[in-house]
Amino acid sequence: MSDILHSSLVLSSKAGSGGGSSDNQDLLGVSFDGTNAAGTRTYGAADLSFTKSTDQAAGTDPFRENPIYQGYYVLVKYNSTTQKAEIVAYEGTKKYDDMITANEEDFDVVRMFPLFYFKHIIDNQGKIQIVLSKTAKAGFKPSPMHYRNGVLHEWIGITRYAWGNAGSGAIAARAGLYPLTNTTRDSFETKARARGMRVFGIKEASALQILGCVKYANLNWQSAIGAGFSGAPTSDRTITIAQENANSVIVSNSYTANFPVGASIYLASNDFRTITGNTAYDEDNIEVSFGGAPFTSTTSTKVHGGLAINGSADNVKGLDGENTAMHASANRRSVIILGIENLFGNCWKFLTDTMRMNGTSASYFNPNPDGDSTYPEESNLRGWQQGPIILTTSGYIKRFAPTYSLGDLTHLSIPAELGGNENNPVGDYQYSNDATERKCCLFGGTLGGGAFGGPFCLSWSYGLGVAGWFDGALGVFVPDL
Repeated sequence: MSDILHSSLVLSSKAGSGGGSSDNQDLLGVSFDGTNAAGTRTYGAADLSFTKSTDQAAGTDPFRENPIYQGYYVLVKYNSTTQKAEIVAYEGTKKYDDMITANEEDFDVVRMFPLFYFKHIIDNQGKIQIVLSKTAKAGFKPSPMHYRNGVLHEWIGITRYAWGNAGSGAIAARAGLYPLTNTTRDSFETKARARGMRVFGIKEASALQILGCVKYANLNWQSAIGAGFSGAPTSDRTITIAQENANSVIVSNSYTANFPVGASIYLASNDFRTITGNTAYDEDNIEVSFGGAPFTSTTSTKVHGGLAINGSADNVKGLDGENTAMHASANRRSVIILGIENLFGNCWKFLTDTMRMNGTSASYFNPNPDGDSTYPEESNLRGWQQGPIILTTSGYIKRFAPTYSLGDLTHLSIPAELGGNENNPVGDYQYSNDATERKCCLFGGTLGGGAFGGPFCLSWSYGLGVAGWFDGALGVFVPDL
């Protein structure tokens, strides 16, 4: 362990192994050696053991009994009178169940997370120490998503689902909707603020990374939870037989596994449909059926086995695990992480408060994303803070930027060295290039990334106005905003 790491933690090895005072037992921690993805739980977490849940069986999750991890679901709606987003129903109440069942109102399903405090130390060899506390302690910082523009919030909510298309261009995070994609980051900002919400950013991503690493004791979450919805379905599949005004498309039967019943199919320009049938058409082709308006296809039309539908992981018997039965193909699974569906995989998520500045390769972060969300320029930084230099090549992450290089941004996990592999020490990928124009930051990986996706996966390759069929967003609810 480096001197910096040791002096920053100032915590005894006895306490770190699970012994020591009751005060130290209230802490939960994990350490990583910089070489292996799997870590070692420390302090009160040392004797805890987590196993994932599936749609078939509940796993082992003693962390749910700890106050740091005791969240709950709510339904949030915009109140036009107060011009704020407000909680209208709580999990476990009849109103909550009735609203979910009826699915007639314009609400977001939100997972509420309680305030916690942390130490997150990374040395220049890539060794990592994370320690959590429910209460403020000397040397600890408040959760980055709870400390916003100088205000400390007791609770912050993140939408359970990616924002989907609720009709007429509106967004909503509810089961049964396709994640809304092909929309720019600024479009999500406009739509979110109109409903009193905010867009998921580096503060929220960092907080979930911190919580998840302690709980799963692994930097490669796919090995602890599941691979997510990623891989083969992303490839373009060419129509083999044209049809006029049909509720189906015909493709080669070699693609059968890409279009399972219950998943979605991407037709064109953010047009997603639920797949209702997948049957033989002739000896060489299958007919993939779907609902909605009739669709005309030509032999030049290309379709995708599209994104998972929101709610695909609803029957997982816990807040962390995968739906093993959702899809016919083994790499088309829905996962739920800390109560949020498909945090990684499924589609890229915009980090609204993060960017790469043109000509410098430096990262920049907005300390007040709840206020002015406008991207900065070199001539007008708008209060954004400079962070670590961004690598201009792509590859598996080997090491994150050391804590002492981050200033006040000690929660960030920005790659400082590539050259890892699909398993160690992280298992996640960074996409980047040496272009000089300003770049947005995308988080979590996409269908196109296959196994490269994960909770530390970032892309710095797309311009600020990016809009693609695999670009989406999660929502953030700030109760006191």
